[in-house]
Amino acid sequence: MISVTVGIEDEGMRFDAFVARQAQLSRQAVRDMIDAGYAAVTGKRAKPSYSLKPGDEVSYESPEALSPIPEPENIPVNIVYEDSDIAVLDKPVGISVHPSKNGEGGTLVNALLYHVGELSLAAGIERPGVVHRLDKGTSGLLAVAKSDIAYYSLAKQFSERTAVRRYTALVHGNFANARGIIETPYGKDPSNRTKMAVLPAASRMAKTEYELEEQFAGYSLLRLSLYTGRTHQIRVHMAYIGHPVIGDEKYGLETELDKRFESQLLHAYRLEISHPATGEKMAFETGIPKRFSPLIPSETQSTDNTTN
Repeated sequence: MISVTVGIEDEGMRFDAFVARQAQLSRQAVRDMIDAGYAAVTGKRAKPSYSLKPGDEVSYESPEALSPIPEPENIPVNIVYEDSDIAVLDKPVGISVHPSKNGEGGTLVNALLYHVGELSLAAGIERPGVVHRLDKGTSGLLAVAKSDIAYYSLAKQFSERTAVRRYTALVHGNFANARGIIETPYGKDPSNRTKMAVLPAASRMAKTEYELEEQFAGYSLLRLSLYTGRTHQIRVHMAYIGHPVIGDEKYGLETELDKRFESQLLHAYRLEISHPATGEKMAFETGIPKRFSPLIPSETQSTDNTTN
C-alpha cells in the first residue's frame, strides 16, 4: 500500500484526481479502485469527489499489485476494421473485455495484444486500448484505440453520446406498443454490490429506447438504443419493465427457455463513430448472431457479415 500526505498545494483537489495523478491511472480505473476499497483517506473510505485537505493521508494499492500487466495470447478474434489509430472487432460471447484485478488471462485485451500489437495506455496498463466495454455474456461490435489521440477522441464521443451504439435482444413476453423509452434513476443495488438497479434516490439517470422487430409465442426480438452508457443498462431496464433478456442469469428468469442458453441473448449489432484522425463518419453493422438461431425462424435472420 502506498501512502501520500496531501500538501497545501493540493488543497481542494478531488480524491480520485489526486490518486489518478499519483498512480498514473485513468479516473475510471481509480474510481473502480476506490469502490473496491483499495484506496482511502486517512484510513477511511471516501467518495471519489471528496475534497482533500492538507494533512490528509491518501493511501492506495499500487497499480502493479492490483493489475498485473496483461500478456499477449493467441485467442481468435474477429477484427472487422483496423488502421494505425483504431480497430473495430466483433466480440464473441463468453470473453471478458479486460483482466480483472486478479490478473486472469483469456480476455479480449490479451487477444488484441497478440493480434493488433501496440494499444493506447491512456486507460491504464491493465486496460490497453479499452474505450468502452461489453459484458462478458454480451457479444458485438467494440472499438479500441491504438493511439492516445484515438483514445481521447473516442472517449469524448462516447461521453458526449455522439457515438451511436445499437443492440438486438430476445426478451421475454410480448409488447402492446411497437416502441418505447425507459428513463429511470440508476445506481448500484444496495443489497448486492455486483448488481445495478433502478433506484428512486439515485442521482444518475439511465435512458434506453426499444423498438419491436418481431414477436413470437411468448418472446420478442427488439432493437435497442442507448442514450446513456450505464453498467448492465439494457439488462436492468428490460427486467424493470417486466421483459428480461432471455438467458440473463443475473437479472432474468429461471425458466426452461432461459436454461437453454449459457448467456444473455444480447448483441451490439451497430456502432457509429467518427474517425479520430480524419473525422470521417464510420458505421459498422453485423447481423443477428447464430446463438439466437434456436428462437429465430430462418427467414428472420440476417447474415453475420460486418460492414463498414
